[in-house]
Amino acid sequence: MRILPKLSRRIPRVGPFVAFLSSFLALVVLKIPTSFSNFWAEDGTFYQQALTEAFPRDIFSSGGGYIIFISRVIARIVTLGPISYAPFINEIVVTVVLSFFVFRLYSNLNFLIKSRVFKLIASISVFLLPINNFDVIASSGGLHFQLIFISLVIVLVARETGQISLIDLAIISIAILSDPLALISVTPLILRNRHDAIKFWKSKLSSLVFLGISALIQFIMVMKFHSQDSRTIGDTHSIIKTTYLFLDRVIGSTFIPHWGRVSSDNLLAGGISSQLIVRALIGITTFIVISLFTIVHLRKKLPIKEMHSKETISWLIVLPVLYWLTVGYLFNPEPRYAIFPGLSFLLISLILLDHLSCNERSALKINLLTLLVVVFSVLIWIFSASPSDRRIIGPEWHVQILKGELECNQLNQESVMVRILPVDDDWKVEISCDYLNH
Repeated sequence: MRILPKLSRRIPRVGPFVAFLSSFLALVVLKIPTSFSNFWAEDGTFYQQALTEAFPRDIFSSGGGYIIFISRVIARIVTLGPISYAPFINEIVVTVVLSFFVFRLYSNLNFLIKSRVFKLIASISVFLLPINNFDVIASSGGLHFQLIFISLVIVLVARETGQISLIDLAIISIAILSDPLALISVTPLILRNRHDAIKFWKSKLSSLVFLGISALIQFIMVMKFHSQDSRTIGDTHSIIKTTYLFLDRVIGSTFIPHWGRVSSDNLLAGGISSQLIVRALIGITTFIVISLFTIVHLRKKLPIKEMHSKETISWLIVLPVLYWLTVGYLFNPEPRYAIFPGLSFLLISLILLDHLSCNERSALKINLLTLLVVVFSVLIWIFSASPSDRRIIGPEWHVQILKGELECNQLNQESVMVRILPVDDDWKVEISCDYLNH
């Protein structure tokens, strides 16, 4: 049993941030070194737009039908460096930004989890969650999917403590300006007892206005992009596929070592195979175990300000499931949409295990439980160490830039096309020869 710790007004320590930054840089080098040598998909597109469009017009350009603020800012920063090393600079900046966000996540988890080991697992999983491997890992275009989870944790802590720092408020604002669906993370501070809501926001009206302006800007731009047909709602809706892929991509991928990935096309083109049935049964079993563990916790009588609160667990279930079902049904249950619910269900499990260890008097049993969680987590990370081939196989940016410089000088071209990853979708970035000759 653990009561919420008191908020500290001391200047945040930089040690954890440096530790996360060093760890993530090392993991990128080991796990996906090609991210330093070429752009991935939208990262290259954002960089091209930042080169050719004036600030702040590039910030308010559509990224799939909405503003992706954090990615645009990173692209603008990358343009300050030499073009030949743009992907390298991009990856460094992305890793620094992600490390800072994870540092704030770790700091907030002090109010939800006692065990430092469990807090580290939850924090590192923002990077090492297996479902990241397909298109989000080491990419500025994927940060906003991770930001939704981090914002929800910040909000849940603010709900329990009644306070929120300016830094965390800025992170939530960035999340909203980067993804309209991030508004779901603010729900716990809005949908609550009227007295509690008034008490919380009474001394934070400026913060409420700040978040409101962020949401309004995103909403206006979404309406503008929608009128320009920048993105439309998908025309194929399947609740069966959405539900199955919840068990597969959210539950199975997060909790089962060496789970791998089954394409959603298998459900439509290949029919119901024995492989799909087995994966569904494993996913259902895992989900039932987590659900039973959660129900037992929710039935307990917990003291006021208990750090493993029922409200926190409930929000971590309801909002991610609602998010997945809505996005999966209206658009498509793609792997990147599993990041927020996957991290949320992982955090639920760690909170429940932490509560179990807090009520256990035997130090030996606590140590064994912690060791089991660590071993299981490491196995999941190891068996998902290799990203998708689409994410790592392709040409190098620097080589193509050198070739482009020769073409500009010898063939008198106005621009050159530089191929980026993934090559199977023929992604390219157009670079003006004026930039290459400077």
